[in-house]
Amino acid sequence: MVLGHRIRTGRGLALPTWLERTGRALLFPFVLWGGGLTPRGARILRFPRPVPPPKETLAVATWNIHFGCGSALSDGCACSEAEVRAHLDRIAEAVQEWDLDLVALQEVDRRADRTHRIDQLRYLARGMGFGFAAWTTTWLARWVPHPGLRPSEQIGRVWSGQAILSRYPLHRARRIALPQPQAFTPLINAFYLHRAILSAEVEVGPRRARILDAHLDAFSGENRAQQVDRLLEVLSRSPPHTLLLGDLNAVPPEALHRAGFDDEPWTDMRGDRTIERLRALPGWSEVGGPFRPEWKTFPAGAPNRRLDYIFLGPGFETLEGRIESPQPPPSDHLPVIARLRFGP
Repeated sequence: MVLGHRIRTGRGLALPTWLERTGRALLFPFVLWGGGLTPRGARILRFPRPVPPPKETLAVATWNIHFGCGSALSDGCACSEAEVRAHLDRIAEAVQEWDLDLVALQEVDRRADRTHRIDQLRYLARGMGFGFAAWTTTWLARWVPHPGLRPSEQIGRVWSGQAILSRYPLHRARRIALPQPQAFTPLINAFYLHRAILSAEVEVGPRRARILDAHLDAFSGENRAQQVDRLLEVLSRSPPHTLLLGDLNAVPPEALHRAGFDDEPWTDMRGDRTIERLRALPGWSEVGGPFRPEWKTFPAGAPNRRLDYIFLGPGFETLEGRIESPQPPPSDHLPVIARLRFGP
């Protein structure tokens, strides 16, 4: 019986053409069923917590929490449910300990397989004692076949995104879509993140401020530059009382180490201008800025570069800024914290 011509794979293994065609035929419906769904919109969630009295200052932070999987550098999660909950508890306890009013979070899972279907948004809001949250989805797929070939080791069903949690009321949540990498194949993009800026307004007594939570591309410098174009458009039209917080996946221009990191030898940011372009915004300032070259936020266990930032519009003044290093690290990023004062 003739099964057809054989096709040689990259590993030297010969496959019958019928098997390759069958594989393609099976792959197409799998991509349609399991591939990423395009997220849309953003929403506000409210929890039964008292609203504190308004004040002249605002204590904020940005923190990529690595979906509660600690400091291990991976897309999947080898942690048990108890370990994930312990990391989330430590994050919530730290926010309380630092007496923060608002936190912008990245990589928050909600009922995802890799993190034992814990709704981390609600879990953290409860643990922090915060009454308000804004949410947008950036990764939604019925099944992600990565990493590895064994289904038990794969990410599986994923629902993940960005969140702003606040003691004060949040309003007008909005999702601002960012472009996907054009260099990636349609198959990869079918399962890839749909990155976005999460926008919301925080109400502190008679004052309102716009909060932007961003998570830029980590794997394509060209795509990150396109995302910065979009981000700059948004910032240029924002009111003076605006904050940008997030994991921008870019080192500052004064960084001496820009490529060949021990944890990511393939990463090269020698031509990246993300932070330089943001610093050039008229009237805007950065917490820490070029005067704190020792600030490093990643990887949390042995930081060698800064990826996480807080920028403030001309309606805010920085009173204090710092990076905290909780031990052991509950995430692979360290948080950037600032205490700000409202200006006129």
